[in-house]
Amino acid sequence: MGDVRQGAELISAAQVVEIAREVIREYAPQELVVFDTTANAWMMGRLPRRRPRRVPPGAVGSGIETQLMTEIVFPVLTNALGQVLGILAIERGRRKRRPTADQSGDRGVHLTGSQVQVYREACRNRAIALGLSPCEAEEFSDACLGALVTAGLS
Repeated sequence: MGDVRQGAELISAAQVVEIAREVIREYAPQELVVFDTTANAWMMGRLPRRRPRRVPPGAVGSGIETQLMTEIVFPVLTNALGQVLGILAIERGRRKRRPTADQSGDRGVHLTGSQVQVYREACRNRAIALGLSPCEAEEFSDACLGALVTAGLS
């Protein structure tokens, strides 16, 4: 699959998989048994695209299948990370300063508080677009934020 890249910023596909694994561990631990299969499909570019769908009025529950949580974690994360990396690249480009000796080798991504908010909101919005209820999307975006912290990117 490659990397989520914007400008000089880079988050490896392996990092995305680990963040996704942590999201599933937190939000839907029963799906960890199918996670590796889904992650491999994503890495190979074979994860099926999901179209947003609405739950019919009067339906009981969310209408989201168990497998779907594992499948939507990658589109949610890559969308959110792409938005944040775009902002980060613009902000760093505006600084137009030479890196100091201790910064020159560090191309890692460490997000500020406002960038973390953008990430969380992007996760929430994409999850809703993919069929989660606003309440489910809030919980899912909290899990996405927790996974980002666990990965050491915030």
